[in-house]
Amino acid sequence: MDRRQLIKSLLATSSLAMSPSLLAQMTMNAHKHHMAQKDSDDKTRTFKFLSKNEAHLVSKISEIIIPRTDTPGANDVGVTEFIDLMLADWYDDKDSWYFIEGLRRYDRRLTQKHYRNLSLLSAEKSKAEITLLDSQVMQNKEEEPSIQYFYKRIKELTLIGFYTSEQGMENELNYSGPIAEFNFGKSGPPGSFTRY
Repeated sequence: MDRRQLIKSLLATSSLAMSPSLLAQMTMNAHKHHMAQKDSDDKTRTFKFLSKNEAHLVSKISEIIIPRTDTPGANDVGVTEFIDLMLADWYDDKDSWYFIEGLRRYDRRLTQKHYRNLSLLSAEKSKAEITLLDSQVMQNKEEEPSIQYFYKRIKELTLIGFYTSEQGMENELNYSGPIAEFNFGKSGPPGSFTRY
């Protein structure tokens, strides 16, 4: 049984929702696992699920969703590698391939409209197209179901990937981890704090 099946089985049989801290820990572990991949140079970088072209498109879209400003953007924290890992190891094969189908259909749509694919569009045109797609998807006006599915998933994975990264959690959310201090008084060491 693989990891994906195990988690599905546990959730289905226990009827328990995954706690936010467990989900955060799982995604942080996924980030640690893929950060070495992000740090490799482009010539040696390989992806588990995405092709190089698909990874480039995912990278461009996720960077439009969370761009670099005075703080890191999606690409700075390895969101493309995170999405690749999630599609390869955590999503069902059917869902992963439906994501890719939506990505490819969207890229073909842009190629027909602009005579070039998303990776070759200017930054301004790319941002305008993603902003339009976001509006259509959020208002349920996107007619192609695979594109609708793809965009919802890439936006969701970009946000999860960014905000569960070390930089996203520390710089954006000001979260330093599950650290708390308690004064147990008489029940603990006299006058001391217990830190866990």
